[in-house]
Amino acid sequence: MPNRRYETLILIHPDQGDAGAKELVSRIRVLAEQQGAAVSQLQEWGLRELAYPVAGERRAYHVLLE
Repeated sequence: MPNRRYETLILIHPDQGDAGAKELVSRIRVLAEQQGAAVSQLQEWGLRELAYPVAGERRAYHVLLE
């Protein structure tokens, strides 16, 4: 089976706060690794403006997993 690389951008609700976002990212990483994924890179971009509102929110925490 070929080795494939994927990127996933995760948007986290701003009400989670920094600590809540970091804890959620940790849980997502563990879940991905339990399913056989190898997370080679994790970039936390922090709280950013969205291009358009999503569910009424204009900002979200952005995290990129590769």
